Amino acid sequence: VTFTNGASTGPARSANTIAMPADVDDGAGNRRVAISGSMPLDSHPIVYAYAVPSARRFAEVALTQALTESGVSVAHSASGALVDVKTFSALYVAGNIIATHTSPPLAQDVKVTLKVSDNLHAAMMPYLWGALLAHDTTDPQAAGFRLEHGFLTQAGFDASRFVQNDGEGANAFFAPAQIVRFLAYVRGRPYYPYIYRGLPVMGVDGTLFNIQNHAAGAGKIHAKTGTNGTSDMLNSRFFLTGKGLVGYMTSRSGRHIAFCLYVNNFSAPANQDLTRTAGQILGEMANDGYLDL
Repeated sequence: VTFTNGASTGPARSANTIAMPADVDDGAGNRRVAISGSMPLDSHPIVYAYAVPSARRFAEVALTQALTESGVSVAHSASGALVDVKTFSALYVAGNIIATHTSPPLAQDVKVTLKVSDNLHAAMMPYLWGALLAHDTTDPQAAGFRLEHGFLTQAGFDASRFVQNDGEGANAFFAPAQIVRFLAYVRGRPYYPYIYRGLPVMGVDGTLFNIQNHAAGAGKIHAKTGTNGTSDMLNSRFFLTGKGLVGYMTSRSGRHIAFCLYVNNFSAPANQDLTRTAGQILGEMANDGYLDL
């Protein structure tokens, strides 16, 4: 990955521009990604998510590099070669272990999911719940959602008031009042501090790093973004079916507030960054709540 800093000085962080002009397969299963843009010298680090085209290939290359650096010779297979897992499973015995990797605890994974809105991590969760908690390897996603249904019911919610089809939130429907009730419930749970620390902070980091940077509520509103949309081929533009901002704040008057804001079903001229515009609208609404509630 190549990063070119296009400016030695610059305006406020809200003017940062980052682009990925090239993402090329070199024919051997490797990706070559060029990143260019500009950032002020006094800017905080900004984390962007990159969707790996092949998770299997990514893991294979990363493990091969680690082994090679440790002096282990690795025989390379064709990048598109299919792997018969059952054939190799017999080799997974204690005597063949050369290294182990312990995944970060869920508390850290939640932060990754929330700060940069990592949809891959979110999408995996129902599968992991179903496989590891329900021990269902036939349809772990369905088993994971049964666990989630049970969780909501046990917490006192009517699960039929929520609609969800995957871990990412596509084709999901939630009423703002229900979400605020859920946030209030989470506020009283022992895991709340991990959720709160994982949320993007408006005008500071995560998916809110460039939203309402100079507003009074910047640095004081902790909230998760969510975006869903589709292309409008008829008009050569993007159509935003829904964008949300959900989280917590302590208002200027000292009130502790859980809030849920949505904007649904609107578009903008083709040359306008509709997602950014909607994000600023939601950020301004949240800031009004900070000032007035």
